[in-house]
Amino acid sequence: MREALTSLLTFLVFFPSLIYSGGVTVELTSAEFYKSIQNSTFDAVIDVRRADEWEDGHIADTTFVENLGSSGTIDALLGCEKCSLAIYCRSGARAGDAIKRLRDDFNFTGDLYNGLGVKQWKEEGYDLVKTDSIGAPCNNNDAYSCKNCSPDCPDSNISGICDKYVSTIALCFISVITSWYSFSI
Repeated sequence: MREALTSLLTFLVFFPSLIYSGGVTVELTSAEFYKSIQNSTFDAVIDVRRADEWEDGHIADTTFVENLGSSGTIDALLGCEKCSLAIYCRSGARAGDAIKRLRDDFNFTGDLYNGLGVKQWKEEGYDLVKTDSIGAPCNNNDAYSCKNCSPDCPDSNISGICDKYVSTIALCFISVITSWYSFSI
């Protein structure tokens, strides 16, 4: 009985991590953020500050999604769930909250980068602009293909489970059934 319960507990503890095929979350310095923008690393750069902050100046070529860290909607990012996104605010805190919401509440699985904020950006000597928000290229654009789309499971998943994890899940399940069966005999 003890062996069966141990196998079942192991399966239940590790099963959620087996089906998660999300991307990475990385915090960038302003220099890394700037260089990554110059190298077109991201599918979109997202500003999650308030409207008055946006109007005071923002990083060039960004998509404005007001208050995404707390109450903002993701309408401007629909279709970007598997894409590589850089997110920033004033200092990095709201960007972190926005990343948490994208992962936890909206099931974003692409690589998400916290570009910290315009505070650090300006301290490094980089310029801000006062232009209109640009639309994220992945937003409801079926023709757009994300740069780093689902690196762990490119276009080969079964109901959200990567093919490479199916055998692991099956082995865990077989182990639980075998242990239970062994105990019953």
